[in-house]
Amino acid sequence: MKFRYLTFFFAKKVKQNNFIISPYLSQMLFKIRSELLIFLFFINLTSVNFEWI
Repeated sequence: MKFRYLTFFFAKKVKQNNFIISPYLSQMLFKIRSELLIFLFFINLTSVNFEWI
């Protein structure tokens, strides 16, 4: 949740500054972000599993 808010805040700040990101870079950032979200989700699952043991 906090991570999503941070990315939203960053995007808002970028728009305010009229900072233009190239499509390639934005696509790369989106890919990295989605991979990070999956990674964090996986960590959460494993931590829950460790608690159950």
